[in-house]
Formats: sequence, C-alpha cells, structure tokens
Amino acid sequence: MHKKSRANFLYRIGIVDNQKILLIWDLNLGNMSVTNDIENVVDDIAYKEKIVPEEHTVLYRDSEGHWDGWDHAQGSFFYLRTIHGFFLKRIATILDFNFESPTIS
Repeated sequence: MHKKSRANFLYRIGIVDNQKILLIWDLNLGNMSVTNDIENVVDDIAYKEKIVPEEHTVLYRDSEGHWDGWDHAQGSFFYLRTIHGFFLKRIATILDFNFESPTIS
C-alpha cells in the first residue's frame, strides 16, 4: 500500500489550453488539510495515476475555500489571483468538475 497522505480530497487531471492540470479539492472532513499535506497528496495522486507531478500545474481548493497552487518541483506554494472567475470555470468545465458540490467518483 502506497498511500501517505492524511487529507481527504477529490481530484481531476486533464489538459486545458495545452497545459497539464492537476486539480485538487480539500473535502475538509476533519483530517489533515490538503495545504498541510500537499506533498503527500500530490505524491499519492502521481503514484495512483502514474503521472509526473512536475509536468502538471497543481491547483487546489483549501479547507477554507481558497484556490492556490503548488509547485512540486520547487516545493513551494503560489497564490492564484488569476485563477478565480472565468478561467476557473473553464478548467472546471473541461475537467468535468462541479465546484458547487463535488462528488466522489
């Protein structure tokens, strides 16, 4: 068993405007947050999906409902001022993700 993360989350992987996207949604069920466990969360997804995280833009919705990014190669967070609004809805549509009420698949 590989699972290292302690957070509860949903995710989608896809391509938007020729850019690989890994989209993560913190379910906020009382366990560790995605923010505090981001490295393990991304590693678990990469292992399960057989992807290279450094090739993806990692965007996540934290337990407080804010969208941020994670640069896996640098091991650092980045703020998403431009992701809100239209672009986020475009990503959600392309990746078939309902941000109002995500479902576990």
